Amino acid sequence: MRQVIASPKRQPVPSRARHFCALRSHSKQPTRYLLLFAFLLLGGSVHGQSTASIEGLVTDQNGAVVSGAEINAVSREIGISRMSVTDDAGRYQIVALPVGSYRVEVRARGFQTQIIESSKIEVGRTVTRNFRLQVGDVSQMVTVTANDDLLDRSSMAVGHVVDQKMVQETPLNGRDFLDLGLRIPG
Repeated sequence: MRQVIASPKRQPVPSRARHFCALRSHSKQPTRYLLLFAFLLLGGSVHGQSTASIEGLVTDQNGAVVSGAEINAVSREIGISRMSVTDDAGRYQIVALPVGSYRVEVRARGFQTQIIESSKIEVGRTVTRNFRLQVGDVSQMVTVTANDDLLDRSSMAVGHVVDQKMVQETPLNGRDFLDLGLRIPG
């Protein structure tokens, strides 16, 4: 014996409710387009995360800050040049520099120009370069040979750049990316 259960009768949806439901289904499309646009916009900024920065303090031979000094960072490898000017406290910062080797030049009125011929910038590092300018003619230049110490004085983070040479020197037998961490000093 088969029983048939009668389903409750559907009530007609008022016209106002139908109009609201129609608006809700169409309102999802602009949200989708907005999310797609935001994803594409933010996705492009993730690509350029291989940058670093240079910062520091410019003083004279007595230790007084030099405001208004121009700092130029030039990379002949990449062909870019970035410039910054010291603030009232003598501080400067050049951010978003692509990785590479830079020639850093400091000029200030009434002081000799100081040049660091090669300053290596690595990924995610903030290199601190302080300059002590000597009083003299602007046409006089002092070339400084900088030791590129691996000490990052701007943060307490510990990091190391794994270069191509280190990867190639890792033994092939059972090569694992975690083995690269064992080869880092410290």
